[in-house]
Amino acid sequence: FSEGIFLQDVYPSFGIGRDFQKNSQSVYDPNITILETVIDVFLESILIRQPVRRRLNNSMETTKFKGLGRYALAPEDHVHWTPELKQREINAHNQARLLNKFGYHWTMSKIEDPNIKILLEKSPPNAVLSTFLQSLINLGHCNNDKCWQSSTEQTNFNQISSAAIFIFMQRHPIATSLAHMAWRDCQGLTLNDLMANWVAVSLYMHIDFPRLQQATVIRLEDFADDPASLLAGLYDWLQLDPISETELTINTNTVYSDPNAKYLDQYCSSHYTRQDHAALQSTWQDAVSRFGYDLTSWGAACEKRANDEFSE
Repeated sequence: FSEGIFLQDVYPSFGIGRDFQKNSQSVYDPNITILETVIDVFLESILIRQPVRRRLNNSMETTKFKGLGRYALAPEDHVHWTPELKQREINAHNQARLLNKFGYHWTMSKIEDPNIKILLEKSPPNAVLSTFLQSLINLGHCNNDKCWQSSTEQTNFNQISSAAIFIFMQRHPIATSLAHMAWRDCQGLTLNDLMANWVAVSLYMHIDFPRLQQATVIRLEDFADDPASLLAGLYDWLQLDPISETELTINTNTVYSDPNAKYLDQYCSSHYTRQDHAALQSTWQDAVSRFGYDLTSWGAACEKRANDEFSE
């Protein structure tokens, strides 16, 4: 396993990684008004700056939104794990269960090596679990009341050292959505569906971010532009010994300079029409722009390619 969420039983895997089922296309019901509810919640929490305290749609069955590309569209109390909502789950027994599961794969040789200062767990759903994980992992490491107090006491909150550090990697929502389409569990989901899930995950991450004691967000596109500088900066941010120039070269020489190029090609050749892109942009541009992304440029790139091909 490359992702710890599949190794443990303390918190849910949200149906991600399940075997492809014959009727998987029926898991997602396009007649349910997902887009409207996601946009409503987005406007409530981001534009009006109010916390999300309601389900995305009270009438939805949670099982309709299990699995890759859809899990964040489930009712909020099922998918957005916070210390307040899941206080009973934050206990020494669950902490031991979780760390024992991870520790089996964080081999003892690495744990005993004084040069290993950070142990990595890289499951993408950590974006909706972050404040819960911070509180659970910090149990016994610091005063637990302080480990998950509200963001209104942010000054004191940030002064506490956390055993849990979060690095979130974001990618352009269209590229992310098209990458998901390569997985069989996403068959039957449309680009609009996958965009809705991207926005929901980003929304929960945005809401929780101020409450995390040590966290940062990196755009994949920014990393690809200058991987060596960004990686060196991460070492400094993590208070690790500086990485050597040789190690920087070894660890970044395989990074694609344009990681979204093949997905832009795919979008222009298989998905783009002016009408469809205009609808996509109308629905999602305001939401994705809050996270530093733009849909207009992808439409312009497809138009340019079409004009270039026509002129040839």
